[in-house]
Amino acid sequence: MARTFISLLILLVNISLTTSIYSQTTTRLKGQVLDMESLEPLPGTMIKLQKLERVVFSDRNGHFEFRDLGRQRYLLECILPTYPRYIVPVQMPADGDTTITIYYPHSIAASDVFEIGGIKVEAERDLLPKEYTATTRISSGEIENLQASSLGDVLEMIPGLEKSNRLGLDKAIFANVRGSSTDRLGTFGTKIILDEAPFSNNANMQMSAGGTVASSAGLGIDLRLIPADNIESVEVIRGVPSAKYGDLTSGIIKVTTFSGIRSPRLKVKSNPNTTEANFGTGFNYGNTVYNFNLNYGYSERELRKEGDEFHRINGTFILSRKFLNEKLPLKWKVFATRLIDEEKPTDIRRTSAYNRGYTINTGFWGDYAPSNIKTYKSNLYFHYTRKNTFRSKLVEADPRAYIGALKMIGDELNIGGRFEANRKMILSSVVHEFMAGVEFQYDNNFGDGLFIDTTHHYYGPDSPKRSYSFDEVPGMTQAALYLEDRFTGKLGKEFTIVLGLRWDLYKPKGLNLSGLWTAEDFVKTQHGSFLSPRIGWMIYLSPSTQFRGGYGKAAKIPSMNYIFTPKEFKLHKLEYYSYDQSNFDLQGYYVEELKLGLDQKMFDLFSLTLEGYYSWRDNEPNPRTYPFFYETNPDTFWVPTYSLYENVGWEQQRGFEATFMTRSINGIALTVNATYRFNRSGSHTLSYNSNPDPIDTDGDGILDSRDPTWQDTRDNWNKKLLIDYRIEYRAKSLGLWFQMIAQQIPMYQLKSNNPYEKGIWANYLRKYPNNWVFNFRLSKSLWWGSEVSLYVNNFIDDRGIYEVPWRRQYYPDTGTWGRKVYQSRNNSIFWGFEFSTKFDFK
Repeated sequence: MARTFISLLILLVNISLTTSIYSQTTTRLKGQVLDMESLEPLPGTMIKLQKLERVVFSDRNGHFEFRDLGRQRYLLECILPTYPRYIVPVQMPADGDTTITIYYPHSIAASDVFEIGGIKVEAERDLLPKEYTATTRISSGEIENLQASSLGDVLEMIPGLEKSNRLGLDKAIFANVRGSSTDRLGTFGTKIILDEAPFSNNANMQMSAGGTVASSAGLGIDLRLIPADNIESVEVIRGVPSAKYGDLTSGIIKVTTFSGIRSPRLKVKSNPNTTEANFGTGFNYGNTVYNFNLNYGYSERELRKEGDEFHRINGTFILSRKFLNEKLPLKWKVFATRLIDEEKPTDIRRTSAYNRGYTINTGFWGDYAPSNIKTYKSNLYFHYTRKNTFRSKLVEADPRAYIGALKMIGDELNIGGRFEANRKMILSSVVHEFMAGVEFQYDNNFGDGLFIDTTHHYYGPDSPKRSYSFDEVPGMTQAALYLEDRFTGKLGKEFTIVLGLRWDLYKPKGLNLSGLWTAEDFVKTQHGSFLSPRIGWMIYLSPSTQFRGGYGKAAKIPSMNYIFTPKEFKLHKLEYYSYDQSNFDLQGYYVEELKLGLDQKMFDLFSLTLEGYYSWRDNEPNPRTYPFFYETNPDTFWVPTYSLYENVGWEQQRGFEATFMTRSINGIALTVNATYRFNRSGSHTLSYNSNPDPIDTDGDGILDSRDPTWQDTRDNWNKKLLIDYRIEYRAKSLGLWFQMIAQQIPMYQLKSNNPYEKGIWANYLRKYPNNWVFNFRLSKSLWWGSEVSLYVNNFIDDRGIYEVPWRRQYYPDTGTWGRKVYQSRNNSIFWGFEFSTKFDFK
């Protein structure tokens, strides 16, 4: 009996324990994930229970659920492409289920923002990258603290670019997010996107004839066209990006201007060569939001010279409204810039020039979201540029000098658009974000073109250059299709993989049905069709470690400045000859890139990011010189020459970037970035020399032969190491933001490998010494809505003077040297200040 009682007692205890344990593991955690700013649901978010390694995905309304949880504290880790990894602690109660709402910030910086006057200061920052591509995001607060006058000044904040330039409007600025601004194809291949519409420069035929009034033909956009004071954010993507983007080789600069309700704000800034004023506001009237921004900038390039001024007048108007129960937000923008670039004839050469053109851009863009998992995006844009440029100078001639002049008048037009469909789906516990799109663009020139008075020729009485009309210049049409799947899941480790494919058609002319069963192109094109596969990945090895990388191709259409070159008439043996220098079948070209990166966050206090890349640009357009009568005697010399662009060039780039950054600790944050890059470029073909040097072939001291007329000039290369140091202090209670920036260039070398180059400095390895520059910036609030900012660049006024031995003259007859030559690498000390205030009419 006692034994039976003990057995029953043990059984009851077991049932009780089992019931107790079951009750502890049957609690549920329900939740919803919302975007912190828009409060819209975020479907497809991966929510991971740390330690338990359990994963669920939010549904189309952002809802998720975990079952069978114990009564303890959990850490939920949220993973969503383009968002930072976000951790939320949850304490399960002693009884019952728990429901939470996760407000997911698009950036950790967005969770802690305060204002200094009207400057938005982000007190925190993301320690780990959110994308597989190397991306730099620059906020409006950073732009204002810098006191940038244009988008060109903003690029000073990109890691790996030199910081010794002066801010302002005194010179044209072109972008190259990787490499040197002297790389013309690199700047031309950097795509500028302003409010979802590309700022195209493909058809620019702007003349270039020296002087201070600059031309951007065959280069990128002159970034002075875009005022910095109306920029909300800039996103710089280095290398090959998503399949959504094409017609590029170096990267993307995405610019978003302010739209939405804003208090009226006036800003005035000045430095020794630029003065600028800006007024902007945004208000709603009924269901529509109106934004206005007016900007005026004035610059003197040379303070000691009269009549050397640059004016920029810019106005932006944006209208925003939501339709279909706020499922269809639409925006319409008008953006207009007038440049008045003057150079008066006050020098001994009587040089005079002006650029009095203007640009008007308008466009529509919007997203239609019938549900949380479907979005349709579209945009249409129309860009018009009026060209009105003039140049004149004193030309020496026999029997007397004269004033030569040339003028260009015409119109440049860019029309384009895009339609894109996006959908999220969960298939086999993997979230897929599908994207498919089509885009088109048309560029052309119209009008009088270039006029040259050949009786008083600007380039001299014997110049072969002649006038031409823009009606001779053909238009350029582009079409593209792209597909992409960005999927997130877990296979041992959480991952995000991006697979994309883009098909670019440059000036399509018709279908070729035989291309369906042969190796020929299915669509006939004049400048080529290019299929560009792209893949990227991010593997989350731990909450603090991620491995990322990518491989892809991108294509670029050649500049019209390379395709069309007007005929020249050259005199040879009392007869005029003319050769066609245009290449209407010039092809586009590829860039191919591989990149790998590793990111490590430590103690949630600091992080180290490492990335290496290798890219190859092939068959790029380079000018190739031919002698007259090449068809009958290609080896002739001492004759006139002509040039045309052909797909014969190449360039290799490889580099490494390392970034160490800390979280803001008591308002203090440190960032150190080291960038190493190596560029090598050359041509696949031989170069023609119309005047080959005489040589001694047998060593007897007699010049008995010549170098070949067609020479293998090999290649040239350069390498550079830059280290940026930045320490900043942000104090909300004081309304203060201070930054100290230093840049060191411990290595800069370049070399040409031309076996036919002569002279004592032939193929000399040019080494530049170590160089430093120190800058600081300060922003301080004054009263409500007002602030003052100050910056001083190169505040120790170190000009970086160094000796340039390869420019020193050597006299072989006497065996003596000329004077030593010195140059400076840094501008002199340069400063500027800004004052801004907001107006409250309530």
